[in-house]
Amino acid sequence: MAEIVKVSTIERHLFGPDAIPWAQLKLPSNLQKLQARYKFAEIRQGTDPSGNIIQLTGVGGEFILEDVPCAVEQLILEPNAIQFQIAVSSDQSLEFFQDVTKFLVEIDTTKVFSSAQERTKTYQTVVTARLAVPSDALFSDPVRRFLKEDVSPRIKLPDTDAQIALERLAWKITYKTQSTDFLYLPKTLTIEPRAGSNPSEMLYYTQSPTDFKTHKGLLEAFERSFAELRHRSRPRGRPKS
Repeated sequence: MAEIVKVSTIERHLFGPDAIPWAQLKLPSNLQKLQARYKFAEIRQGTDPSGNIIQLTGVGGEFILEDVPCAVEQLILEPNAIQFQIAVSSDQSLEFFQDVTKFLVEIDTTKVFSSAQERTKTYQTVVTARLAVPSDALFSDPVRRFLKEDVSPRIKLPDTDAQIALERLAWKITYKTQSTDFLYLPKTLTIEPRAGSNPSEMLYYTQSPTDFKTHKGLLEAFERSFAELRHRSRPRGRPKS
């Protein structure tokens, strides 16, 4: 079974125009309140070619969840969107989103903002996990033979033993929708060896456009598929006479 080592959740919430109190949010006093509320190391301002602020990004913050500080890796605020990455599962991330919306209500002098104005939301889960799958098992037999017989002899240098190891493995996921109100941004499905780890550790960096429960189920299905493959490939003994 997948051993979860580290988990983060990325959420993006999309709102209609003028739902988020953008003019109030950009005020220096409110930016100071936002930075203090989540202890951000800094809040970066993104601008369009005309110099108008179109994005606010808080980085290196924290949020107290059940008396435990949790890392808020990033909070992005836009005129019609709230996006964040926090080091908890999606089962717990809702509380942070509710706190952000509470802050927006507090600074909204027009009193028009409400989380009920949300049009859609998406989840992404990022997990470092130990899986019962050797990294070389991700290669098909033809790829394995190609690396061993064709690539390896051609990349050797004098007095060296060149080793080939998988580093990146990801798929791009795009969404088509009938809605003309919004588009879903492309997402990534990633299952690759964790950078800096040894192959023997079978430690993987994984990411999917799903909540934590679904993501964990995908990792367990991933393990099962390779376990079944190994079982089918085992040589069978001779029938007894």
